[in-house]
Amino acid sequence: MQPKIKFTITDIAKADIEHTLTYIEEQLKNAKAARDLYGKIRDAFGRIALFPSAQPKSALVIPDSPYDLRKVPVGNYILYYGLSEDGVTILRFIYGGRSVDGKYF
Repeated sequence: MQPKIKFTITDIAKADIEHTLTYIEEQLKNAKAARDLYGKIRDAFGRIALFPSAQPKSALVIPDSPYDLRKVPVGNYILYYGLSEDGVTILRFIYGGRSVDGKYF
């Protein structure tokens, strides 16, 4: 049996996800797409929890970060998370077409 790892989500990642789902549902008037994306996010969380090192490392550099930064695609978005001795921390959920650098973390 695989040991349980600590799994946390930062407030900013929670806000990213909430904002994205709300935008899709309310602004784009597409509740089904929002529900589908929510399901994909939950699936990604499950994959990360089971196999945290399986996803590719991100090329982003975050100065003085305690994390091994990794990313997983979720639809048109990228879920960024960090691995550390303390476990997994979900850091951001950002549209995949956006230019991202270390300032987002």
